[in-house]
Amino acid sequence: MPKLTETIQRFRAQKLFKDLEKVNFSPKALAKKQGLCPQTVMDKIKRPFVQKELRLIMEKSGITTSSLCGTLKKGLKAKETKFFAERGVIKDKATTIDYATRHHYMETGLKMLGHLREVPASNGEFHVYLTKVDVNAPLEQRIQDLANNLSQDSGR
Repeated sequence: MPKLTETIQRFRAQKLFKDLEKVNFSPKALAKKQGLCPQTVMDKIKRPFVQKELRLIMEKSGITTSSLCGTLKKGLKAKETKFFAERGVIKDKATTIDYATRHHYMETGLKMLGHLREVPASNGEFHVYLTKVDVNAPLEQRIQDLANNLSQDSGR
């Protein structure tokens, strides 16, 4: 199979993004629309020239690696304010750690670093890995310890 020219690669990548935009950026919906299996669409998205074009589009929009990291860092420190009311009148409020949001950002960060991968479902089997993390350590250190443990576990 002959190698595609850079112009054709950019054209194909841009067409893929336009097709994805039409289905709300859902690879599964695009696969159904085009009569393909979802894995085929994901393979197309993972092609190096498609990833390169995606990075260019993101940079033009102002989404850079440093801005993503900044957002990720803010999300890892998420807090929420809870209001306590009586008969429709706010009596008190409390700011607490938003563990659900922090978990989401931690999961995203670990995926970005390659320490956490989606594992396809198979015959109902799943694995649980337990790890020890010092809860008194700073948040960044706990995340790094968890990432190190996950990368060691992935070699099993």
